[in-house]
Formats: sequence, C-alpha cells, structure tokens
Amino acid sequence: MSDLRVRISTMQIVGTLVAIIVGVISAFLGNSVVDSIILVLLVEILALSIDTYYGPLGESKKILDAIRYNPVLQGYERCIALYPQTRENLLKGNIGPMGTLLCNWLDEKIHSHQSIATNDWMRGSLSFTAQEVDEKSVQIQKSLQTGGFATQLERYTEFWESAESYLQITRELVAQGKSITRAFILQSEDSLQDPALAKQIKSDSNAGINTMVAFTTGPNRITNQEAIQDFGIWDNRLLCIVHLSHQTSQVTGSTYSIADDDLARALKWKDHILLHATSTKNYIKS
Repeated sequence: MSDLRVRISTMQIVGTLVAIIVGVISAFLGNSVVDSIILVLLVEILALSIDTYYGPLGESKKILDAIRYNPVLQGYERCIALYPQTRENLLKGNIGPMGTLLCNWLDEKIHSHQSIATNDWMRGSLSFTAQEVDEKSVQIQKSLQTGGFATQLERYTEFWESAESYLQITRELVAQGKSITRAFILQSEDSLQDPALAKQIKSDSNAGINTMVAFTTGPNRITNQEAIQDFGIWDNRLLCIVHLSHQTSQVTGSTYSIADDDLARALKWKDHILLHATSTKNYIKS
C-alpha cells in the first residue's frame, strides 16, 4: 500500500511540474501571466481527466495512446492558447445575453472534451450535432434582444416542422416587441402547395413574423448560389448556419459564429435574398 501511495504521489508531482513548466514557457513567449495561469489549470484538468479515465496507475501505453489519439489533446497547445481570447471575445462582443450563452457552450465543450471542440477553437466558432440543433436554436431565441433574419430552405420543411418549441418561441418574440423576418427559399411557386409548408407560413405570418418567399428558378430567381442555405442572423451579431447532407437531405448539425468576416458574408446573402424576395401574402392568404 505504501508503494502504491508513493507511485501516485510521484505521478501527481510530475504532472504538476510539467504543467508549471508549460505555463512558464507560455508566459515567457506570450508575455501574459493570466494566459499562462489559465494554461496551467487547463493542462492540469486534461491530465486529471486522463488519470480519471485510465486510472492513475494505468499502463503507460494507455496514457500515451490517450494523448496521441484523442482528437482534443492533439494540438491542445493551440486550442488552449486560443481559449482565453475566444472566451473574452464572446463576453465582450457586444451581443448581450447571447455572448454569455455562447461562452457557456464553449466551457461545456471544453469540460466534456468533445472531439469537435478542437476545430471550434481554431475557427473561433461553435458547432453542434444534429441532435442539438433544436435545443440550441431555442436557447438562442430566448436570449435575443432585438430580433433577426432567418431563411428556411424547402428541404428543411420537415425538420423545422418537428421543431415546434423553436417555432413557437420565435413567434412569441414578435409579441414581445422583437422584429423577425423569415425568408422561405423554394424551388418554385408550386412548392407553396405543400400543406405543411403553407401551414407554417400562415402560422408565422399570423404571429406577426415578416414572411417572405424567394425562388431558385424563374425570372427573379436567386442567382447567388452561396446564399441558398438555411441560416439566421440574430441581433445583427450572431450567425447561425444549419447544415444539411446533400446525399440524404438530413440535418447534420449547426454552427454559430460572431466573426466579422462570417457576418459580413451572411449579410450579403441576406441582401441578395431580399432583393429577389416578395411577401408571402401575394401567395398565401392569412
């Protein structure tokens, strides 16, 4: 038993020393004491997570494999270095409650060590699986201060029809004084004959949402192919894109970004769509 305690203590001491050395090097290179402290803490968390999963006295090969093949731990130096700045950008990005919500999501990703977190940190955005799209959409709607603009592609009708909580909350926002515009991007006027789509448009319009329709065919069709996707711009500060598999027409996930270049590109999509859109009242009566 005493030998066991010695081995555990030795591993803990070595892990701590490694974390401190990494932090000192980071402080020296980056001239940021705060970042180095955060780096030390996060390295300790990662080390503790490995110990918890594999056991403090697990075979050394298992620990090495965990570091070598874990998609989050690979390249963790860059991820951790970007984390404090990304977190600060979210909190100080002038997007109000949405910033706090996005920051909480980032923290959750770090603590859960989801493999997708690596790419999130490096891109400065947050991505979620198909199973999380509805939940995250609802949370964003609840945090809106002014409103926003969103598109809905024809192929997404079934998905959004099943997201009743999201649709209901969005409609309630108008009653709270928020301004919401939804542009339905359809193949042609014939698409409006779909009962499910017509029902959603009526419900949105009756709730006070500014419903528009634009087509991908015909004389006034959308010509910017990049703009033909399901996305939303909320409070003019947050871009959300819902991704769809072209092979199966199934929603595969969503991505959120407050990066200036992403927002600028999305605003161009919005302007182009509205240039070719008309009110749904011309096609469907309330």
